[in-house]
Amino acid sequence: MTALEPADLIASYLDDAMVADIIAIGRRLVEVKERVGHGRYETFVRDRLGFSVSSALRFVRAYQMLESAKLTDLRLLETVQIDCSALYLLSSPATPEQVRAARLKLPLPVNGFAMPR
Repeated sequence: MTALEPADLIASYLDDAMVADIIAIGRRLVEVKERVGHGRYETFVRDRLGFSVSSALRFVRAYQMLESAKLTDLRLLETVQIDCSALYLLSSPATPEQVRAARLKLPLPVNGFAMPR
């Protein structure tokens, strides 16, 4: 075992934990948006949570992407091996479905399915 291997192992555990946190935060933001109602969500995100609206949107998109792929169960997500940066990039509306499907090892979308914006 080299000196880098333990550090890499620790980093992978941190990434797994952060991905789990991103999923949990995204899920909660979806719930909050439904509860606070139209016109209040952005204010709630900024003032109460201290997030920018764009940060909140990245959490939500990541959660929704994994939810639609049935990967919000962390045991399934472990088979994908994804870090936080890749998660945000894959959940971006600019990422083609083919790239997303290939990275997550999913079948290509059918009937015009697209990621939420």
